[in-house]
Amino acid sequence: MTRSGVLTIGLVVAALLTSACDSARNALSSPEVPDTTNMRRGYAATDAELSATDSQGRQRYRLRAAGIRQQAGQEAVDLTSVVVEFPDSRGQKWLLTANSGRMSSTARDAPAIVDLAGDVRLASDANNLGGRLSLETSTLSYDTVANRATTDKPVKLKSGARTIEARGLTADLGTRRLKLESAVHGRFTP
Repeated sequence: MTRSGVLTIGLVVAALLTSACDSARNALSSPEVPDTTNMRRGYAATDAELSATDSQGRQRYRLRAAGIRQQAGQEAVDLTSVVVEFPDSRGQKWLLTANSGRMSSTARDAPAIVDLAGDVRLASDANNLGGRLSLETSTLSYDTVANRATTDKPVKLKSGARTIEARGLTADLGTRRLKLESAVHGRFTP
């Protein structure tokens, strides 16, 4: 082999080694990391508890569920055996229960709507008449920021011996004001 042939082979090998080293250095110095900013992994938990406070640190709500599941790529979570506790403007505690639900967001600063279904019950320990107030319906939407509950389904309100039935309800639970939408019928037993 001639001297120029050896030199040519040497240059080719050097170029190949340089190229291989550059590739290896690039692979080590800037690893390709997948962009996960738009990817959400789902999760599931049993006996879960979520809570939120207002800007003064007062509890807005506390939600407990026998099961909670977020599907991959979704913001909302599905709930089973749901219990939500929250105060009104007077500090009176309300208790909201349902067989299942869907919460629009569990993000820290995001407003959350909890849509409940199946044997939905809302109760307060006392009302302005001095008795326990309870509500029964099949579905209810609860806005955790506005502290408002709404439904377009039949509802039954009970307070002591008083019963009122209606179709549809808007309840501002902070101020304890209820608006019955239609087909209102009441029974007041002494």
